[in-house]
Amino acid sequence: MTPFFSGAWMRRQHGVVVSPTRSAMAATGSVAFRADLERISSAAGLIGQRDASWLRGAAVGNLQLASDARQLQADFSVDVEQLEVVRSASAGAAYGRPEVAWTEPRLQTTGKLVYTIADDRAVLENFSFNGQTIRLGGSARVDKLQGEALVRAGGTLEYDADALSKLVRAYLGPEFALQGDRQVRFQISGPLFDASSHWSHRWNATAEAGWSSAGIYGLLLGGGRLQGKLGEGQLQLEPIDIAVGQGRLTAQPLVRLTPGAELRSEE
Repeated sequence: MTPFFSGAWMRRQHGVVVSPTRSAMAATGSVAFRADLERISSAAGLIGQRDASWLRGAAVGNLQLASDARQLQADFSVDVEQLEVVRSASAGAAYGRPEVAWTEPRLQTTGKLVYTIADDRAVLENFSFNGQTIRLGGSARVDKLQGEALVRAGGTLEYDADALSKLVRAYLGPEFALQGDRQVRFQISGPLFDASSHWSHRWNATAEAGWSSAGIYGLLLGGGRLQGKLGEGQLQLEPIDIAVGQGRLTAQPLVRLTPGAELRSEE
């Protein structure tokens, strides 16, 4: 077993063999590691910036590598203890201390990544992201990995409504309140390495989420749902019809994302 240490990482590897061949890179063995997320954030230059956000916590993970003539496979698991999303202190905050926007006592991530050599395709299988306040399950694939890298991904995010409400207040202020309906469904596709046009013309996505109640500066909003579709340079939302105070708001927002475009709403 070979250890490796740094300020942010501690890694041990056992039986890892990397063998280049004429057509591909073969790898076998296992790797175990520990990581200090705040030190990694600091090394990435995230800490100390105005309006910056970064992670705190200790991550412990394992990576199992296997390969043959057809594919490379990596089974992974990562556990994070006392994960926190931290943001720079707002103006007037006590002693300028960073603010904790979100806390997750323990987060577990598992999955399998399979790369098929002949097809130049990577597939993420059996992916799960489980904690006490958030859970994510889904799958993803990347075609033409050594070219434009075409991504297709989708899944379901489940979250604790109180944790989301705290996160909204941390970033938007105490005047904003939101009680979510605990689930978001999404799909996304597009090329990673293609700069031929604005990103909003290259990527497509759909998402659906809802809320049971909300408030802005004391104005109460009723429950509702958001269904959005991104494509062809614009974000189109399905019609919204919600209670606002003693009245109702009905709209169908359309956001043109190409630089210089405008926001439009059809009532």
